[in-house]
Amino acid sequence: MRVVICIVLVLVVLLGAALYTGTLTVTTDRHDSQYVAHITVDTAALQRTFARPAEEHRTADTPKSVTGLVLAYEGARSLVLETDQGQMTIHIDSATEFAGSRMTGLQVGDRVTVRYETVNGAPRASAITIE
Repeated sequence: MRVVICIVLVLVVLLGAALYTGTLTVTTDRHDSQYVAHITVDTAALQRTFARPAEEHRTADTPKSVTGLVLAYEGARSLVLETDQGQMTIHIDSATEFAGSRMTGLQVGDRVTVRYETVNGAPRASAITIE
């Protein structure tokens, strides 16, 4: 009996969530003293809710490393380096680790080594070492 109650409770919660998010809508009409109920499922809303974009399905490649001079540093967003191959913009996030001989922070003109992976076509730093 408890299993049946749990299943019903889960179904009620899911139905309530679908109604709240607009994925499921219920409308009623009255025709010749009869009530007609229409239940509509918004499949586009279901896809937005449960399907991840194609970019998120891509995996990161093997880690790479590059050394260069810092040309620009935008806090926790990105880093522009001058490398032997030219300029390179590398994205930084909260998971990026910082290390090095000087711990006062990254500055323009610093020589750094960046370990990164290419995620969704853009390099994302996993570690930055100030030399």
